[in-house]
Amino acid sequence: MGDWEWARLGDVCVGVVTNIAQKDLVNRNGVFPIYGASGLIKSVDFFIQSEPYIAVVKDGAGVGRVSRMPAQSSVIGTMQSIIPNENILSDYLFYVMKRMDLARHFTGSTIPHIYFKDYKNRKIPLPPLHIQRKIVDVLDASNILIEKRKTQIDKLDMLVKSRFVEMFGDPVTNPMGWDTDRVGNLTENIIAGESLNGEARLMLPGEKAVLKVSAVTYGYFKADEYKVLLNADEIKKNVYPKKGDLLFSRANTREMVGATALVEKDYPDLILPDKLWKLVLSSQVNSVYMKFALSSDTIRSVLSKLATGTSGSMYNVSMDKLRNIIVSVPPLPLQNRFAEFVRAADKSKFEMQQGLHKLELLYKSLMQKCFKGEVLRNEKGLLTEEIAKKYCDKA
Repeated sequence: MGDWEWARLGDVCVGVVTNIAQKDLVNRNGVFPIYGASGLIKSVDFFIQSEPYIAVVKDGAGVGRVSRMPAQSSVIGTMQSIIPNENILSDYLFYVMKRMDLARHFTGSTIPHIYFKDYKNRKIPLPPLHIQRKIVDVLDASNILIEKRKTQIDKLDMLVKSRFVEMFGDPVTNPMGWDTDRVGNLTENIIAGESLNGEARLMLPGEKAVLKVSAVTYGYFKADEYKVLLNADEIKKNVYPKKGDLLFSRANTREMVGATALVEKDYPDLILPDKLWKLVLSSQVNSVYMKFALSSDTIRSVLSKLATGTSGSMYNVSMDKLRNIIVSVPPLPLQNRFAEFVRAADKSKFEMQQGLHKLELLYKSLMQKCFKGEVLRNEKGLLTEEIAKKYCDKA
């Protein structure tokens, strides 16, 4: 890196914590943003930091995640503010800390924690301020391309949902006047997953694996997200996903009970856990239509209300309650037409996701080059647009 200096993180910034809780903000309304681990909470009548800074999730889910924060804002107590000194740009500090993978420093099993003292001695490259600015410009430009691609994918998802409503209306209120039926009558069988214990380890040839519930959390089946049981030979029945089945999350947070995913091919080496059900559909319904019907906001709201559990624990919905939910049943040819539309959209989405994956890989490569000084060897530097084109437009 030429004449670049190296410094300890703790020498170029300080960590600041607050004891602000979300409950403290109920009657505090104003124009200054305050953030938590999930993003903006609300606007309040005060701010703690007057200049841009970095925030790190220090407690709970997402521990170690790094975010840029604007001037005249605050964070609650689950976040830690990282305040840069005059030798480092806030934006440059963001990229440095994002590259550090802070999550590896967490402690605690039930609720993970991370503290500034645990990573403040990490060494970071500290080029002159004008070089820091060039690096920020380059990485910001590539990030913009990545965010644009993510927005395109999100819009495609919204288009599919809009098409469903346009063709069928709401599956609960049924404004189109379609025939209706109980979920139990639209399935040949609802099969509970395995209730097994075991320790995760690498899968050996010929062994079975148990699918993680997270594989259906957002409605997309991801077969690579599974763990392997230590005592795989104790499996008493082979409950595995088959093409055309729907996987239904019967236990999760109240908001996520009922997450549903479509299985597009057989997976004979994956075992369903007891938190998932397999819905084997009847010939009355197209599996794509049923997946979107069960994933609709109204049915998810119904499932959330039917779920039982206590605050802070796992919520469950019973099989009988699921069987008795009423949904609209449009003519099968119309369902099939919607399924064709979804398949075309999924093809476009897959291509976009492949492009996004390539952009993200190129971004990581570009970050390495930036911190090694490889894109800045020319004293005049490269224009941001040229760098973005060279490293990112290929996707």
